[in-house]
Amino acid sequence: MRRPFRLGGAVVLGAMLIAPAGAAQAGSRSATDGLVRGARSALGEQVAGAGRSFGSLAQAPVGLRSAVAAVVQQKLTASDAASENFFGFSVAVSGSTAVVGAYAKNSGTGAAYVFVRSGSTWTQQAELTASDAVSGDVFGHSVAVSGSTVVVGAQNKNSTAGAAYVFVRSGSTWTQQAELTASDAASGDLFGFSVAVSGSIVVVGAPIKNSDRGAAYVFGQSGSTWTQQQELTASDAASCDHFGWSVSASGSTAVVGAPCKNSGTGAAYVFVQSGSTWTQQAELTASDAVSYEDFGDSVAVSGSTVVVGAEGKNSGTGAAYVFVQSGSTWTQQA
Repeated sequence: MRRPFRLGGAVVLGAMLIAPAGAAQAGSRSATDGLVRGARSALGEQVAGAGRSFGSLAQAPVGLRSAVAAVVQQKLTASDAASENFFGFSVAVSGSTAVVGAYAKNSGTGAAYVFVRSGSTWTQQAELTASDAVSGDVFGHSVAVSGSTVVVGAQNKNSTAGAAYVFVRSGSTWTQQAELTASDAASGDLFGFSVAVSGSIVVVGAPIKNSDRGAAYVFGQSGSTWTQQQELTASDAASCDHFGWSVSASGSTAVVGAPCKNSGTGAAYVFVQSGSTWTQQAELTASDAVSYEDFGDSVAVSGSTVVVGAEGKNSGTGAAYVFVQSGSTWTQQA
């Protein structure tokens, strides 16, 4: 289970370094990046091992062949790629538009890159940066896209109070439309750790808010103005739940993950909108839940279907759970 821990004079949350206000970041980030590289190397070896299980691509399952074919279509890289930018740490796609985050770009200032597809070719359309960017903001730690709207999280902004930035497209030009912050922002909240957008609704997670209970914030759009609509919290919130670690939105439904709930058993919460009010409709848990599974580490929603990841299931083997809606009731389907 990914709990915050100390590394030198900094706090490490998951794979992301959170530097204390005013502290030098370079040395600590190098140490943290080493941990990240090690973890990713191990993951890469697992993927390679899976590939060696088949004598050839033709012998692999159809699903795997399709996945490999999709990857082979094109590899996306930044036009100004540099070592340890961590391009690809976060990704999102909507139709023929893809967004890729590179939170470590320029000493942790961060960037996000927009790619558009024409036929089978993807071309970089824009590099997004914050209008008030500074080193250590980690802009690009989280990204989301819906149509011609992109949201990018910068959880370390303003002494780790955090921020999220909204960009809109006109033709082939992307312009920053808003910088979102919480109405009750405080240092250490990590607002922007997770972001989601669906049409004119943006959801931003702040998993360390209020002694790690966490919170998620909903913003609504009116013209070119984005206004905080509501602060979401769990009905059974407790310290160290990390509610807001993951967020997703689809129409009038939002889902928020709390992977540390109940000693890491985890939970995900479904909220529904009526007018400008959001109400908790359900708390989702796994039918075979046990401690330290991190259920809620990742969430996704589309229409009446929710998928929740539990990376710690079965000693880190991991699992994902599918829930479907019938009226106001959500039931685990798989």
